[in-house]
Amino acid sequence: MNGTGFFGDFLLRQGAVTPDQLRQALASQARSNRRMGDLCVEAGVMTPGQVEDVLDAQRGTDACFGQLAIARGYLRRKDLDALLFRQHVNQVHLGEALLTLGALTERRFCELLDLFHAQESRRRRSVDAALDATTRPEAARALATGLERGFARQAGLCVKPLGPLDPASAAAMPHVFPATAVMPGFGRLDFALRMGDDLPRLLGARLRVAGAAADSAPGTEPDAVRTLLDGVCGQLGRPIGSGRPPRPTGPAHPAASGETGLLLACPGALFGLVLLPLTA
Repeated sequence: MNGTGFFGDFLLRQGAVTPDQLRQALASQARSNRRMGDLCVEAGVMTPGQVEDVLDAQRGTDACFGQLAIARGYLRRKDLDALLFRQHVNQVHLGEALLTLGALTERRFCELLDLFHAQESRRRRSVDAALDATTRPEAARALATGLERGFARQAGLCVKPLGPLDPASAAAMPHVFPATAVMPGFGRLDFALRMGDDLPRLLGARLRVAGAAADSAPGTEPDAVRTLLDGVCGQLGRPIGSGRPPRPTGPAHPAASGETGLLLACPGALFGLVLLPLTA
């Protein structure tokens, strides 16, 4: 589990827990933190088929599960409110799971949490500085936030921005994937993701499980990355119930040009975001 900025990784680097203890705590957390679709089926307010329909629709929009289920007529607001309360009450955080397993004492956990919060404050300042250095800071912020949500929804991956993408890190990421998103309030945003070999492989494995990608040879543009970017760009600019926006056409984006980028991390990989200059 690599990727600076994630609490589990932080605990491992501090030597506070073992990999086996962390795996046990994550498994316990997953058992307790039920997905809304599972809760709806368990409560008898939605069928498994309706849940799958909402999940399919959710991959192409920025709306939450409950919002889409209500819009489709599958769920009533009062049922959603009751299930949200149940979900919140039963939610278990990683620290709680580690305390329950006896991997950490309460005092040690509080010390580590303070250290982690200090690290997170430094990370946020570094990210703000990197975004402020672009010519369109608010658009860059919206795009970075959209990518975080998009990776979570499209591939089930948690993503965090770490700070500026320095030239050496960018050079170590030879694969460039250009994309365009049309975002409300910001218009057209041309950007590129820079990756090494690790993230395309990770995305390929995750999206193949969902039947969305085929095997790709190392060093080529995998279908997995294009699938994910299509979904993310669609969800960034599409309201509930509207059709999929057309894929942008025109000349390919330059692979090496662009503004100072942002370094991002997910468990298992680092990658870069570059917001490209507006094209005519």
